[in-house]
Amino acid sequence: LPMGLAYLLHMSEPTILAFATRAVTTPIALNIATLLHAPETLVTLIVILSGVIGAAFSPFLLKHIHDERA
Repeated sequence: LPMGLAYLLHMSEPTILAFATRAVTTPIALNIATLLHAPETLVTLIVILSGVIGAAFSPFLLKHIHDERA
């Protein structure tokens, strides 16, 4: 979703590729950024913000799941 949104907002290709690293740890994201020629500063910011936002909102979201399979 973030990569698609970046594409729809006509962001540059390196910026769009930076969003591809959002779901991995920072050291791995930096290696991927090097391979994709994405800006490392932006990749670091995206990965860290994704982790902080996930940590902040996941307890609230998980508290409202009432399915025994979950």
